[in-house]
Amino acid sequence: MAKADVQVSFSGRTISVDKQKVKIKKNNDTVEWSGGQSFAIILQGQTIQAKQNGSTWLASAGPFSNEASNPPIKYDITAPNHDDLDPEIEVLP
Repeated sequence: MAKADVQVSFSGRTISVDKQKVKIKKNNDTVEWSGGQSFAIILQGQTIQAKQNGSTWLASAGPFSNEASNPPIKYDITAPNHDDLDPEIEVLP
């Protein structure tokens, strides 16, 4: 099982990621988000709260079973006093 890493950054009220669309393999890969402060991932109707590990906050999800022919999975990243960000996960066969 492989892991796709996504760096989450915060500046002012803005949340940004180093990969606006992360690509993973169906039924195999997971996604791990890491950032310098508390945040949450809202994905497919559930909220994944990042957990602190030293000075880094981590959240992970997957593997995903969506077919590659489906549209990308949209999710939100939220954090206190920041505007939400809505990147995507593309599941490949």
